[in-house]
Amino acid sequence: MSNAPPGREIDTRDGLRALGITAVVANHAFAAPVHGGLNLLFLVSGIAFAQLCFGGRDQSVLALHVMRFARPLTVWSVVFCLFWFAVFGRFDPAELFMVSNWFTTERVSKFPIWYTQVMLQMLLGIVAILTLPGMLQRLRRAPVAGAAGWLAGAVALAVAAQIAVDTDHLADKLPHLHAWNFVLGWLFWAVLYAREASGADRAVLTVCCVPLMLVMFLGLGVPGAEMRVWVAIPATVLLIWAPVLRLPRPLAQPVLLIGQAVLFIFFLHYPFLLAVRTLLGGHLQPLALQGLQFAAGMAGPVLLWAVVTAAQRTLAHARMRRGQTGGARAAREQVVSV
Repeated sequence: MSNAPPGREIDTRDGLRALGITAVVANHAFAAPVHGGLNLLFLVSGIAFAQLCFGGRDQSVLALHVMRFARPLTVWSVVFCLFWFAVFGRFDPAELFMVSNWFTTERVSKFPIWYTQVMLQMLLGIVAILTLPGMLQRLRRAPVAGAAGWLAGAVALAVAAQIAVDTDHLADKLPHLHAWNFVLGWLFWAVLYAREASGADRAVLTVCCVPLMLVMFLGLGVPGAEMRVWVAIPATVLLIWAPVLRLPRPLAQPVLLIGQAVLFIFFLHYPFLLAVRTLLGGHLQPLALQGLQFAAGMAGPVLLWAVVTAAQRTLAHARMRRGQTGGARAAREQVVSV
């Protein structure tokens, strides 16, 4: 008999992705703000970016890797941006071209489009620097030192910008103020995934990471700093020390589903919140209404994702069967002709 504890193993990054998007929906559904979800998504996205772009040796494919990384978020942001323009009868070119975060916190689109804007603007700056002669090669040759250097630069940029310019009226939703969070994911990749991490590696990363996040959240007066400390820091430490989680199966399956449906939840949770608010706003107590909004904002997009995924798999199987049938027919025809 196996001595393994009951349950199912999941990658902790999937758990953080699920926790991050759940916190985003909770922040929009409940009256009390829940911050820290997008900090986790920035971190996990930084890890994914580093794995995709720094694992190889050919600089010529960097642009293709970046396009592959950014394409789903970019394409669907534009699609849903145009959708909400049509719904409300308002057109905002700055929002469509992903630069409105530099001018206002108001938006027509009912999803966190500022996250897309910040991510794309960060990527433009990052790619511009990485294409300088020798920059990408140095980072690939010494990933830990390279990622640490980039992180130090990103932290210095954010601190200097906060001291020099007051951007509270923009809610600090600007790329140079969030780049450190994304680049921190590079350091996680370099220490935890680009090599076999030892206990000492994990301890050093913890000692560096926790004070840094405390300073960047509390020291710089980020909105919702205390909540970010309680959401983002424990989850980050968990990722350092437990790259794989064993969860009870009834919990593991929803976590995996949410982690896989992140894009659907990101773009579609708000319409479900609005539907609940519009239909039941005058019939429920505030807390019950908020709880139902949260449940709808999570369950609705996940169900849509499941339907779309099932349809895609059905179509793929149908194409495969048609291909196999066509191949068999061609083989028979070839035998006859011979």
